[in-house]
Amino acid sequence: NNALFNLSSGEVTVGPYAFFGHDVHVLTGTHDINKFGRERQTAIQRSGRDVMIEEGVWLASSVLVLGPCRIGANAVVAAGSLVTRDVDAYTVVAGRPATLVRTIEPKDGPP
Repeated sequence: NNALFNLSSGEVTVGPYAFFGHDVHVLTGTHDINKFGRERQTAIQRSGRDVMIEEGVWLASSVLVLGPCRIGANAVVAAGSLVTRDVDAYTVVAGRPATLVRTIEPKDGPP
């Protein structure tokens, strides 16, 4: 579904059974706002902004994820949301920035 992964400043790890809606962007790259002109374009942090998307995560359409962050197992990120920090496992988050909407109870009880 045309997900875009930017690996300029870290790694993106995707667990099994994670899936994506249309137009999802997962970005590790950043630029230094204290630099100007060409230097701002070229002064790119090369590591440390990793994104971990754990098992069973659903990133709905038009989600934007900015590293560094971890999205916990079986979490759901609602359409159009902006993830700027960690998302707990078994939760639903939504909004810009994404905030907790509810928790999800696994069929077999709490994780």
